Amino acid sequence: MSEENHTEAELQTTSGNYPEKGGEFDKLPSKQLISEFVDKAVKKLKITNTNGWILTAAGKTVNPAQTWEQAGYAGAKVVLDYGPDHSGGGNA
Repeated sequence: MSEENHTEAELQTTSGNYPEKGGEFDKLPSKQLISEFVDKAVKKLKITNTNGWILTAAGKTVNPAQTWEQAGYAGAKVVLDYGPDHSGGGNA
């Protein structure tokens, strides 16, 4: 499998990381939907309510309906953060 055909991913949440040991990554096909990885992680971490949660990587929102390749992560190692949306309006 060439480097461009896979993505290495880790998901971080307030409930823990997936894979469970921080700094470990799952090796995934780049044509796989990001949501498949997120759903698996949520199930393993026993998270029951993700309403209003957003997925980000390096401060940018990630669309879980895309494949790793579509999102620009083919051949990459990516740490995803998944949690409640803390952005807000207001005048800072």
